[in-house]
This record gives sequence, structure tokens and C-alpha cells, in this order.
Amino acid sequence: MSKFLIFFFLFFSRIVDADEPATAKAIELCLSDEQVIFSCKAEHKIIAICASKNLSNMKGFAQYRVFDVDKNMTEFVFPETLTPPDRNFIIDTQPLPGGIDVKVKFSNNGFLYIIHERDAPIAEEGFEGHSEVIVRRNEKIIDSIKCINHDSQIRRAGYESFYTQD
Repeated sequence: MSKFLIFFFLFFSRIVDADEPATAKAIELCLSDEQVIFSCKAEHKIIAICASKNLSNMKGFAQYRVFDVDKNMTEFVFPETLTPPDRNFIIDTQPLPGGIDVKVKFSNNGFLYIIHERDAPIAEEGFEGHSEVIVRRNEKIIDSIKCINHDSQIRRAGYESFYTQD
């Protein structure tokens, strides 16, 4: 009986993790002396906002990083130097009935990057929770990357340190 339970556990745990690419599991973009503000694992990319432990709007640093799993390399970092968030990252929150809609935005070279998180109940269908990263240029969506990990929400330090849009 115990062998059956061990087999069941191992088999079931692999099914639960099957929607996340195997190579993405081993890659963490934030270093051990940094905190994770946001972490998104997608089919071919890993995206994170990593920050210093002493983060505030005018102190420490926050940096957006994109890792291409297929190319096995970091393809984009913003800002390039480790600087305080100041107005580099803007957070906008909108309350929803029983939930919240959050956007963290930044601009770079004519592109607008939006980390969009939505958590809200859906009438008679349960709860909707998803995160995605949207890249726009001239109001046109260039890319939309859906996060497949279940812990892809903006962490408290982002709410406390990023510039709040009125």
C-alpha cells in the first residue's frame, strides 16, 4: 500500500507541474540578496521585477528582467543600471467588487510595458485570477505574455515603493 501511495504522489505531483516548462523551474532571475516584486513564468520566457531588500521609492533599486528560455539568455533588463524606482515604475490599482485590478507600467525606447494582474470573482463561475505582461507601441499591442505560474502577483514591496498613479 505504501508503494502505491508513493507512486500516486510522484505521479500526481508531475501532473500538477506539467503546465510549467521544465527548464523554467530551475531559473530564478532574482539573486539571493534581492527580493522578488513580481515573477512570471510563461511558455518561453521568465519575467521578474527584482529589487534590493532596502527598497523604497527613492532608495535601493528595482529592475525588470526578461529571460528567454529557448535562447537560454537574458534578453532585456530595465533600467540597465541599478537605480531607485522613483518614477521608473508606476503602479495603478483599481478596486473591483471582491477583487482588484493592478497595473505596473514603465516606458523604454517608445515601448510601454504593462504588468497586468486581475483577481476578481466571476458570477456563478468562481474566481478569476491571472497575470500577463503586455508590450505596446503607439497604442498597438506588440506582445502579450500570459503567466502560467500561480504565484505571479505583485508583492507588497511594489505597492509600497512604486510611484502611484492618480
